[in-house]
Amino acid sequence: MEIGKSFSYPFEDSQWISKLGLGAVINLVPILNFAWIGYTVETMKNVIAGEPHPLPDWSDLGKKFMDGLFLAIAMLIYSLPGLLLLGLPIAFMVIPALFNNDSNMLNALTTVLTGVTCVLGCLVALYALVVSFFYPAVMLHFANKSTFGACFEVKAIFALVSSGFSDYLTAWAVWIGASLVIGIAFSMVSGILSLIPCVGWVVSLLGGLLVAVYTSTLEAHLFGQFARRNTLPQ
Repeated sequence: MEIGKSFSYPFEDSQWISKLGLGAVINLVPILNFAWIGYTVETMKNVIAGEPHPLPDWSDLGKKFMDGLFLAIAMLIYSLPGLLLLGLPIAFMVIPALFNNDSNMLNALTTVLTGVTCVLGCLVALYALVVSFFYPAVMLHFANKSTFGACFEVKAIFALVSSGFSDYLTAWAVWIGASLVIGIAFSMVSGILSLIPCVGWVVSLLGGLLVAVYTSTLEAHLFGQFARRNTLPQ
């Protein structure tokens, strides 16, 4: 896989400033920002097709929005088990209130519920990691079939991942690793910029949007390469 190309290709497009700049603005607007997910899918398609400059333009915004909306709903559905686990500790907070008059019972319950909360937190983190691993495959399968139902064809999605597991793992590890490094670096810079009244806050906000846009283009190219090297299941 051309790892370096995934980092550099956006800047090889003569219109990258307008394309990514508009993407950052769209990403800022609630609801409309679903279109950015659709833009990422279209970028994946262009990489798979071998386009020399995969960044699409912003024509057909409606289709990008609908594609992004379908994928956002799919992501929400896949995230529901984790969200339910996350909500359990809140429900457990009611239990100690029932034993306010029994300090021994209250202490015992607090200890148990603290342990349970830690375990649930670990399970939620693990589930989130699993979802983050498979979600790019969901996007690729959706890109291939362009139907909402394709997002839940679990057998085909697993087949896609296993068809070139080493390439997929490489793409995922590079994307996650790069996103973490870029995010940490930007947080450090943002912390310094925030010391500048008003201007620093605005620059930090815009910079954060550009970082999100850039890491999405990185994801699109890495997994587009994976799909180009491995046959997508029908």
